[in-house]
Amino acid sequence: MKAGGTLRWMTGLVWLLCAVSCENGEKKKAAGEGADLPAATGYVLARPHALPPAGTKGHVSGRFEMVEAPMTLKMPDEQLVGTMTTRTEKAMRYEVLSATEVKILVEKDRDTQEMTLKGERQPRPPKVSPIEGQALTFTLLDGAWVASLDGGGELSDEQREKTKRLSEKLGGSEKVGIYGTGPRTVGEDWEIDPKHIPGMGVDSNFQGTFHLKFDRVEDYEGHRCAVLLGSMKVVGTPREDDESGLEINVTASVTTYRSLEHLEDLKMELAGEMSMSGSPQPGVSMAVRGPLLIQQKVDLVLP
Repeated sequence: MKAGGTLRWMTGLVWLLCAVSCENGEKKKAAGEGADLPAATGYVLARPHALPPAGTKGHVSGRFEMVEAPMTLKMPDEQLVGTMTTRTEKAMRYEVLSATEVKILVEKDRDTQEMTLKGERQPRPPKVSPIEGQALTFTLLDGAWVASLDGGGELSDEQREKTKRLSEKLGGSEKVGIYGTGPRTVGEDWEIDPKHIPGMGVDSNFQGTFHLKFDRVEDYEGHRCAVLLGSMKVVGTPREDDESGLEINVTASVTTYRSLEHLEDLKMELAGEMSMSGSPQPGVSMAVRGPLLIQQKVDLVLP
């Protein structure tokens, strides 16, 4: 079955919502300049290439899980009813060396999946990302973030694909698409194009709504944060060229604590329901529906 691979796009909501953003060399001011604005004027929540100050170290951890989601498999001569559990765990450490250079150590990036059919557990071997355990350096060159392996050596095609996604996140376009670059005021709400939802991407064909509200400003672990409350209801496939016929439906609410000074999502929790239906391989149809939980946390150590 390929369900685990199809679900993998969702793990961006763990990793990519909390991905490090890095500021370009032309922006010498601290990333928190928006935090100095009075509440009546609003707060800047995102800028391209925004970053914490040089010398900042951070630890990012997150998980995605659907636990014991009811599942039905239909085959030409049999119908099976059971459950599916899928989890993704991610962890990385990073250090901002300068406005144009960031080091990242990918400590963990793997998926696990288990099905129970006819009362029998069918665990699958973990799917480990090709960049798990790798130390990487990202350098801003001509407006784009370029990854290299620490210690030399060439990135494999699989590693390059993974780092390409991280590079796009470092550029901050997704966060700009979500938060905008202008000041946002407490109480303001707005709609977001589903293509800006992390993990879906501009090559997806998701449709629906993603609504966000700037609820309040609150201290969180010593950081002044914007507390953002959101809700989403989207349906589609993760890629326009997906020929599997699988349809994914997500309904969820999300709470984010975003640092006003460093423009980082320090804490995020998304809870809701996800369903997937279609034909993952010829002659087989499947339907899965169950609770969805995504959590992420960023711990910052400032210079």
